Amino acid sequence: MKWSLTAAAAISDIAGREAIFLSEGDLPRIVDQIERLLVERDPRVVQRDRALCVQLPDGLVPATAMLLRLRAMQFADFYKTAGPPNYNCEAVDPPLKLFQALLHKGEWKFPRLDDADASSVR
Repeated sequence: MKWSLTAAAAISDIAGREAIFLSEGDLPRIVDQIERLLVERDPRVVQRDRALCVQLPDGLVPATAMLLRLRAMQFADFYKTAGPPNYNCEAVDPPLKLFQALLHKGEWKFPRLDDADASSVR
């Protein structure tokens, strides 16, 4: 189903979720937006030893693109946008390349864990 940008944003807002709009050629902005979303809403994503990790019930695990994607989808709706003249968009599962880019970014805003603060990484 296709929506206008404002309708898609309103649908997400009503549900208490962020709307992230995916458009070609906008990778840095989208990756920064996903990082901000996870920093603000998912305290389980952390950095340790220059790598991203996720605190799961069984301990700290290295983050993968798929794991970050699943976690982000808990807090946001993703929409692929079409350009002018009508700017329609449709709900999509975000591409893994966005989360691979986040993993390789290297300078994150996620909280840092010291060795004393964390369980061992599996």
